[in-house]
Amino acid sequence: MALTKVSRGLLSTGIVDNSNATAITLNADESATFAGAISVTGTATATSLLTTGAIASTAVDGTVLDRSGNTSRFVAGRSGGNYAGLEMHVAGASGVTKRFSIDYDSTTKLFAPNGTSEHLVVTSAGSVGIGVSTAYTGGKLSVNGGIVQPSGAQNVIGVYGTSGLQVIGVTGGDNVIGTMGANEPLVLRTGSVERMRIDQNGWVNVNANIATDNPADSAGLHFGWNYSNAEGESLIVFNKGGGSVGGLLFSDNSANGTPAERMRIDSSGRVGIGVTPPAWGSTVVGLDVGSAGSFWGTKTGATLVAMSDNSYFNGSAYIARNTAAGSKYYQNAGGHYWDNAASVSAGASQTNVERMRIDSGGDVFIASAGVYPSASQTGFAYRGGAGGNGFIATGVGGTNGLTHHAFYNPNGVCGQIYTTGSGTVYVTSSDYRLKENVVGITGATQRLLQLKPSRFNFIADANITVDGFLAHEVQDVVPEAIIGTKDAVDADGNPDYQGIDQSKLVPLLVATIQELEARLTALENN
Repeated sequence: MALTKVSRGLLSTGIVDNSNATAITLNADESATFAGAISVTGTATATSLLTTGAIASTAVDGTVLDRSGNTSRFVAGRSGGNYAGLEMHVAGASGVTKRFSIDYDSTTKLFAPNGTSEHLVVTSAGSVGIGVSTAYTGGKLSVNGGIVQPSGAQNVIGVYGTSGLQVIGVTGGDNVIGTMGANEPLVLRTGSVERMRIDQNGWVNVNANIATDNPADSAGLHFGWNYSNAEGESLIVFNKGGGSVGGLLFSDNSANGTPAERMRIDSSGRVGIGVTPPAWGSTVVGLDVGSAGSFWGTKTGATLVAMSDNSYFNGSAYIARNTAAGSKYYQNAGGHYWDNAASVSAGASQTNVERMRIDSGGDVFIASAGVYPSASQTGFAYRGGAGGNGFIATGVGGTNGLTHHAFYNPNGVCGQIYTTGSGTVYVTSSDYRLKENVVGITGATQRLLQLKPSRFNFIADANITVDGFLAHEVQDVVPEAIIGTKDAVDADGNPDYQGIDQSKLVPLLVATIQELEARLTALENN
């Protein structure tokens, strides 16, 4: 029969019963039931507090609860020490489920309430997996799912304040990913190849390997450059705006490893292609091409869009970029203007002189400062027909036979229009050195009589009667006086009208008068 009660007074066996109630019940299945808590007194030793087997220095066969020094131990083992495991289970409404286990190879796991899905895995190598059944052996942490910042907490990954990757999340503040070391860059790679770097100075380089060789003005954001070779890759730099320059730079690697700037948009919005933009005025946005060419426009005030050679506008004057003459084309208030300037030293102010203008009404002025030529104004002007009065005007600066118009072909000058002090002269070429086979005109009277002077009106001017000739009738007598062919049409079937230069009849008239004079003289002599 089993002992069902341990009474007080069992001092000789090491058991003291200070209670009147049953303290320990030994059951028929050889289990023991304790009515109260178990307390242990005395000096801490390696003596087992609760054991189902033996404990040695390297192995446990069974389950031991003991204390060694200041350390309490719970040990589960099997003889040989190779296959022992430890599990903790929880009993609930759905049954008993496993929540914690340590395998014989020291893999530790925390389980979900279902007792089968792993929440946390720690391998013998120290790799940790969260939400996975097996931790990744190539690293120390594997996470299936997001890492969520708890409210009011701060999360840090890395050795804070020394080196390594730093990930900090602060509720209501900045969430940070960075490095802790003062000189540590943050590098992103794919396939073990660097793709992006944020260095210790805050420069961001996307596919731009400038870890050891930074160019001048390299602070900012770089795209697509590798200084380590000479293959001619290109570079785009979004500069941070400090130091000697700010803005956006475009460069190439044509200098075999040294960046060669090809284009720049500075912090004021000015653009330089092949050149650093000069100090344009604050009201101007400019595009500079090479060492002299510029395209620019005003940001405020009068609307102005311009193209200039060897000059830029500094806000108050046009400044020569090189020691040479300059020129400028610009649009303003609907008009187009062309200027030029005499050569001055580089950096000196230029004086621009207008050479041509097309105003908003379509009138053209050349060398007349936008004024129609007159007795006091030289130059050329074409009036575009405002009010039905289109014309060409020219002005010269003297009265002694100055040419207004000259006409040339591949043989040279063919004619001119010039003015004297009070008249206009229309000149065609007539120098004897231009002529050969010169003979006198004969039969002039007979030819002249073949002409048929007529009176008529033009269809467009039905009420105006004039004297003249029909071109095709003159063509058989004085062909050089007529242009065109009788009844000719163009490619579309429209009439191609003939024309006449009546001055070409003068030689025939003179010859006829001379013949008549000779006959009169002969009659008078008879």
